[in-house]
Amino acid sequence: MPDAFHGNQYVSVCKVGAWAKAAGPWAAGAGFAWDTYGMFTGNESPAKWGVNSGFGTLGFWGGPGGALAAGGYFIIDSTYPGGAAAYAPVMGNAASAGMKNGTWLP
Repeated sequence: MPDAFHGNQYVSVCKVGAWAKAAGPWAAGAGFAWDTYGMFTGNESPAKWGVNSGFGTLGFWGGPGGALAAGGYFIIDSTYPGGAAAYAPVMGNAASAGMKNGTWLP
């Protein structure tokens, strides 16, 4: 049994990596421009702009780990009801409760 996915006749891991590397700067730039526009038109707070820009920067310059963290933030922010701002207290409370009863994961 192989220890990692190396591609098949439909997917080449090298091509996916090259595509992601090429799309990354465009995605980061588009996200920054969109958030800046939203901030100046009053549709987004400066704090939200800062968090989004920080995660965009982390994804752009943070290597694979930064890209994973930024991607996770983007998925949570775009799919969780209320975005990342609503998700953070839920996980913070769950983690706090978990630490009180001796478990690290909720």
